[in-house]
Amino acid sequence: MDPGNQYEISAFYIFATIFLVLLNGFFVAAEFAMVRVRGSQIEIKAKSGSGVAKIARGILHNLDGYLAATQLGITIASLALGVVGEEVVTNVVVRAFLAVGITLAPALITTAHILSFVVITVLHIVFGELAPKSLAIQKSVRTVLAVSWPLRFFFIVFKPFIWVLNGFANFILKAIGITSIEGGETHHSSEELQYLLEQGKETGAIDSNEHELIQNVFDFNERVVKNIMVPRTKIQGIEIDAILFQHRFQMGHHQQTLVECALQEIQV
Repeated sequence: MDPGNQYEISAFYIFATIFLVLLNGFFVAAEFAMVRVRGSQIEIKAKSGSGVAKIARGILHNLDGYLAATQLGITIASLALGVVGEEVVTNVVVRAFLAVGITLAPALITTAHILSFVVITVLHIVFGELAPKSLAIQKSVRTVLAVSWPLRFFFIVFKPFIWVLNGFANFILKAIGITSIEGGETHHSSEELQYLLEQGKETGAIDSNEHELIQNVFDFNERVVKNIMVPRTKIQGIEIDAILFQHRFQMGHHQQTLVECALQEIQV
């Protein structure tokens, strides 16, 4: 009996391994994109009539639930990859050893298992974690829109499990004094908005005129009336029937206030 028969390489399991790596990457990308994207970016597209953007908006409004869904998906994909992928890679390594004339031995089998663990770990980290994470961070809007429909379907199918897991997590948080907050984004303070404004100017997203206009909104609250108005006792004016040129030369100004009565009689 050929000792390598028990280490057959199945095309189905090879494709299953690749699929599980990509599936893990899908959920990782969805998780990071949901956290990274701003709700306003999706809201603009939803108001323009985009159906997928409306789905994405609903996802962001139930962020806790969908984050739990991505964690469930990542866990399922990772565990399945460990079971299926390890066996596939082990069989590939053993068959490669046999192909070059190396006799099977316990040490060889152990080496094959170690190599399979290393290969699966590298595939999982690179293609199932790091690459999807970088993509989601750099292209958060596109990623959220791309994953919305399949993620919505997954959420509906596994909703009972997600509800139980999320409820249990919230119970643990409540037990240690942390209140779970439903919804997506937190609100920005005035200081944070000004920082974002400065970032926009530095990157060129906001030009100097727009920056100055918006910055004046923040500065306006610090101004008092005396900074922008002149007390009535210090106003120089000309009665409407006065001799214009005489007063103009006496006051030395090119522009004057015209009044129909004495300045002391002006009512505000």
